[in-house]
Amino acid sequence: MQKCVFSGIWALGAILTIGSVSMAYAAGKEEPVTAIPEIETAPYVDETVGFPQSEGALSVAETQVKEVEETQDAPAELEIFPEFLCDREWSNEDIYLLAKLAMAEAEGASIHCKTRVIMTVLNRVESNLFPNSISEVIFQYDEESGVYQFSCIGNGRWDRVEPDQECCDAVSEVRNWKYDYSKGALYFESCKEDDNWHSRNLDFLYQSDELRFYR
Repeated sequence: MQKCVFSGIWALGAILTIGSVSMAYAAGKEEPVTAIPEIETAPYVDETVGFPQSEGALSVAETQVKEVEETQDAPAELEIFPEFLCDREWSNEDIYLLAKLAMAEAEGASIHCKTRVIMTVLNRVESNLFPNSISEVIFQYDEESGVYQFSCIGNGRWDRVEPDQECCDAVSEVRNWKYDYSKGALYFESCKEDDNWHSRNLDFLYQSDELRFYR
């Protein structure tokens, strides 16, 4: 009998001890945080292309303009480029097509040249002389002449290449441009002869690596 009473007293003491510890824990525990903290987001850049530039970093085009300034013997007035107004809500397919065209037409060329190949497509999308979508511009076919607007589509090179990282970077670079550093280019060619259809019928703009650009 005494053993049973002792056991009951011990059990009651254990319950009271556990209860005291639980109450002390509950009293000292902070309420869970329910508010979502404000997070500063980076400028939008499609993840399939690359990451936004860090603050203060110069873009490819800005670096090129800066180099021109620094190499002048005297301060020179920089050329005013037209504002880049093209729609930049591109689908993943559009991004891939632009990067692939840069690879097919300008593999081995600088990223400066690749950005201008990409801008040629975008300028055509905005022009009334060409189709109004990226895919239609790239795959435009002339039934009368039997040729594609971009030679890489017709000669099979398009099917043999995939865009590398620099081509993807070129798309990301163009997407963040404020101005059209291509000067409104609508055509480019790699003909070695100075006298060709482009030179006779179009306005020459500049040469970037092995490609000559026209409007």
